[in-house]
Formats: sequence, C-alpha cells, structure tokens
Amino acid sequence: MLARFFNAAPRRFASDRRGVAVVEFAIIAPLLIMIYLMMVEASQAIDTNKKLDRSAYMVADLITQQSSISRQDIDAVLTLGRNLLRPYDRSVAQISVAMYKKDGGSGKMEWWNATDISHKPVAVDPSPPTSLADGDLYLKAAVDLRYKPILTYNNSQDSLNLTNFNISMGSTRVLVPRMDNTECADCTKN
Repeated sequence: MLARFFNAAPRRFASDRRGVAVVEFAIIAPLLIMIYLMMVEASQAIDTNKKLDRSAYMVADLITQQSSISRQDIDAVLTLGRNLLRPYDRSVAQISVAMYKKDGGSGKMEWWNATDISHKPVAVDPSPPTSLADGDLYLKAAVDLRYKPILTYNNSQDSLNLTNFNISMGSTRVLVPRMDNTECADCTKN
C-alpha cells in the first residue's frame, strides 16, 4: 500500500496543474516591476532635462530684456531658474550667465554672475554665434545639473554607495540683448 502511494505520487505531481499561474507570476512579476520603474525613471529624467532647457532660456530671456540690471536682480532671476526645476530636488542646479562681446572668432567676457562662484563661465568663449558682427554683445546662460535617479537617491549614507551615481545634464542658451546693451555695474568683471 505504501509502495503504491510512492509510485503514484510522481505521476500525480506531474499531472497536477494547480498553482502554475502563481509560479509563472512569481517568475514574471520582478521583471515587469523593473521595467515599470525604469520607465518612470526615464520619464522623470526626460522631464528634468526639458526643465533645464526651459530654465536656461527663461534666465537668458529675462536678463536680455533689461537695459540695466543689478547683481541682486540677476540673483533673483537665477533663483527663479532653480525654482523652475521643482519638484526635482535631489540635487541643486548650477546656473551661470555671462555677457560676451564678439571679437573676431571668439567672445570676450564683459561681466558674469553665477549661483555658485565655482561655476564661473569661461573668460573667452571659443564659439560665438556666427551671425553676429564684431563688437556685438550676446548673453550666454548655462544650467548644469548632476541628475540623481530616484532609485539611487538616499539622504543618508547607504552601504551600497549608490548615492554617488548621477547623470550630468545641462543646457546652454545664447541670446542677444533686446536693448542696445544689458549693463550690470555691480557684477563680476572678467
């Protein structure tokens, strides 16, 4: 009797189909969850990159509308540029603006300002707009961000050291002042 039970058990086990869906789901579910999380992260990264571009344009546009602007006003515009990136707050954007004067094949910096002093623009722009004549002014606004994916973000130090993973994103916009010149008397001169 016991021998018959042990002989029939493998056949019953092989022909039993209960629980197959649960096993299939257990195999497929982690893959589906991973694909979903990757899609969410990719859409957030694309959205943040678009916001960087909008921020660079807005900063350059607001500054070039003025005939004269102070450092305090520029700081307020740079803060607006940072706030345009909300609700993304896993890292802080670095924004810089610089007014250049085209001089032959390069641009010489007239004045500059930045959210962080270490984010100073280059003193000589190697690639000024080709459509400008010598002596024309142009403003270059640059926004840089070290994008931290949400899956690797952690406010505290983690043991896997995933917090050091980030993606460099940036946008630069060049605009010509709408008035004759956008002066900033108290900005940092080159």
